[in-house]
Amino acid sequence: MILAIAGLAACDSTTGTGGGAPGFLAALSSPQNDAQRQARAAGAPMVWTALARGDVVVQGPRGYCVDPVTVEKRGNSGFAMIASCNILSDGATGPRVPALLVTVTVGPREDEVTVPSAETIAALAGGTLQQSETRDGSVFVQLAGGGKALISDGEDRYWRAAFIQAEHLVSLAMYLPEGSHLAGSDGADFLETVVEAIKNASREKSDESSS
Repeated sequence: MILAIAGLAACDSTTGTGGGAPGFLAALSSPQNDAQRQARAAGAPMVWTALARGDVVVQGPRGYCVDPVTVEKRGNSGFAMIASCNILSDGATGPRVPALLVTVTVGPREDEVTVPSAETIAALAGGTLQQSETRDGSVFVQLAGGGKALISDGEDRYWRAAFIQAEHLVSLAMYLPEGSHLAGSDGADFLETVVEAIKNASREKSDESSS
């Protein structure tokens, strides 16, 4: 389990838009290479995407979409990023909502997978634990530093969450612009809406497949 968690912690800090972007909004709306720019131009933001052979359906709360450029399907695991639909579409769709990035990393299916403790999440992420909560089996962790790993001019404080979906460990990390109120206690509430969106979408798609 420790190796699986470590893989999740490493993945979402090295995948996607990458650190060192010229600005937070630019990092959200501007792919970093020609292939990504072409993919962004060819496809609108996605309402949802299925990872781990359909076991986990990634979907954001209202106003947030999956960035198609970031989706990686790796057999029974995967990765995707959620951001503002409005920003991803250059204002073409979706309401204006707070700018942020949520990485979603899905680990391989395991027979005896468990949610790691807040202390384990903090240690493997290399951050200082500030506060944590457990809600309905999901663990939410606020770290004092590390938020600039993905967005260089963002808020250094950030939140992580971990939960189980269909015997997969799912790890979330939320990166924010500097000064965002979601870096504080409100961050756990927002990440909980992301967890619920993923659980509900996964359940709905599973029901559709079995009917």
